[in-house]
Amino acid sequence: MKLTRLELKNYRSFADAFLLVDPHATVLMGPNDSGKTWLLQALTVFGARQNFPNDAVRHVPPAEGPPGKMELRFEFSSFDDEEIAHIGRFGFELNPEDRLTFVRTGPRNGDKPELLLNGEVLRELLRPMQVRAAEADGAQHGAGEELEAATAQPEDTEVATGQAAEGEVATGQGAEAPGAAVPPSEPSPEPARVSDVEWAVFLSDALFPILPRIELLPDLKPLPFEVNLSQLAADEPKLETARRLLQLGGVEDLSVLIQDTPDRDELLEHASLEITKKLRQYWTQDTEIELMARPSGDKLRFHLLGRGYPAFTRPQWHSAAFLEYLGIMAALLLRLSGAPRTSILLLDEPGVRLHPRAQRDLVQILQGLSQHAQIIYTAHYPYLIDRNFPGQLRILEPKPGGTQINNKPYHATANLVAWEPIRTALGLTVGDSLLFDEHNVIVEGVTDQMLLCAISQELSQLGDPRALDLNFTAVLPAGGYSNEEALAERAIANELSVVAVFDGEKARKDAIDSYKRRLPDAPEPIWLRDFYNVKYDFCIEDMLHTQIFLDAVNNHYQTLSGTYAPIGADLLGKKKGKRRQSIVKLVEELLPKALAGDLESTAPAQEDSDHQANNANEPGSDQAEVAELDESNLELAKVEVVKEVIALLRERQIVTSKGELRREYERFANVSSVIRQRLEQ
Repeated sequence: MKLTRLELKNYRSFADAFLLVDPHATVLMGPNDSGKTWLLQALTVFGARQNFPNDAVRHVPPAEGPPGKMELRFEFSSFDDEEIAHIGRFGFELNPEDRLTFVRTGPRNGDKPELLLNGEVLRELLRPMQVRAAEADGAQHGAGEELEAATAQPEDTEVATGQAAEGEVATGQGAEAPGAAVPPSEPSPEPARVSDVEWAVFLSDALFPILPRIELLPDLKPLPFEVNLSQLAADEPKLETARRLLQLGGVEDLSVLIQDTPDRDELLEHASLEITKKLRQYWTQDTEIELMARPSGDKLRFHLLGRGYPAFTRPQWHSAAFLEYLGIMAALLLRLSGAPRTSILLLDEPGVRLHPRAQRDLVQILQGLSQHAQIIYTAHYPYLIDRNFPGQLRILEPKPGGTQINNKPYHATANLVAWEPIRTALGLTVGDSLLFDEHNVIVEGVTDQMLLCAISQELSQLGDPRALDLNFTAVLPAGGYSNEEALAERAIANELSVVAVFDGEKARKDAIDSYKRRLPDAPEPIWLRDFYNVKYDFCIEDMLHTQIFLDAVNNHYQTLSGTYAPIGADLLGKKKGKRRQSIVKLVEELLPKALAGDLESTAPAQEDSDHQANNANEPGSDQAEVAELDESNLELAKVEVVKEVIALLRERQIVTSKGELRREYERFANVSSVIRQRLEQ
């Protein structure tokens, strides 16, 4: 399951605010004392099922009236098969898209939250038999004896009304004597409520075991020069960084290092090589860095060799920032390889002393870890945010009435305006270098950026050489094709490589011609229209499979409207299997009727496993921003729909049953390959 939303009322500096949590990584930004650390504390206390301190309740001046009741709501969704099966043992059906909300009212009773399922009180949806059935099925309940005593029936209990007694005809109602008057039926009794004991069992055995583990990364101790092997094996807290590094190098059982044997020397040599390999991969400031762990009697010594040092040196000769990075790297990479099935990792301002290049290295580790666990961290520095994934950013804004959370701090207008809330939160000026990297790709809007980066990330994990290297490439939304030229001009003025990508609409031709005239030395801009032989105007979404995009649209709007009628591919007006218009334009035309439940046909398209129904030469579209729809002024929330698209893509196999890339990935790979070639010119 994933944490999806956190609501805060009268907690610390928050009067009434909510946080939308990204399924992978969420970055909290804001000025000092805006509440970022308090928000992490709320998650930590909830995860440990502890009580909050009394001063966690928001204090208000007497003039504002009495203080309100503190309430925190933690919403989870996206349940996997294992979690659904576990809950099913208790006779309770859970669906992947259900919303399970834990409500903490007041600072106390951390182990007894109220629970809501899709807005309804969960306890009222349960029946005692469900909890008892789980007990009979062999579930291990901490309150088992109490439950048995609370639910046992006395031996002389009469047969319940409505059951057939022994000797009666088994008709379901019992046999009546001939001619006997039929007594009036009694109203059905109210269903029994789950007792306090049963509810405690359900919490402890059904729900708490499947909750994600929530962990705040603790302060890290620097790597010492020399450690006692006995203390190292005994989990001495001050040696945590040394212990993690050795485990990262493959030494699982540290007690084997105590005995002076040839095997120990070989094990440490192998561990040193593995740690060095990781260091060189994730510390790009010095690709010649080397770490050596050498035994000396009952001691173990760590030595480092780096650029500018003629020989191995003690760790303390290196900067405190490097040693901090070493500890963070070891802690995060260990979690990357051994994280629980579901976990949430919290970090409070990681890497604050690091050089900007090292901060970027750290972001790449965090992004890698976020594919296996949810990451939530606070940041004050531009290089600790991933510009390629603006949907992960959240800005905390102190207000007179309490801290507010801006869950979408990027706009669909000119690029400088789009990043304005983020620059303000970081205290930066218009001339900052937040926007650019060594290599830069200028796209029209936020959804172009989201799709290109997400699919490049998937291709990179597959090892496809055509994927963009997001470690050194910034994909920047210009907020419209007319702004791409100005943004590229700024990058070139800073002697950075840049290539612009324009959507496949005919109206882009004049802008592309102007771009070439103004920037004759820049690489040739990319016009998506050159990649596909279609007659209609298209955008980046048309490069996706039709049904993927429709599923994303339907998923998004069905959660917003009870009258929404799903849009089927049969409504798209295809001729000879080909669309005659961009998928975005078609959906915009159909959306008002879909929201009103007034579509003539909603039959879903039949899609085979390898997208055979999708024409290979038919791609498509994306305008980055929210589009206005006809007279009803409805909006197609493209950013939210594209988030659904990315989630659907990640649920599918990238490679078909024939061992080929799925068409949408092949299309994006072809575009990113050309981008890479032109950036290297």
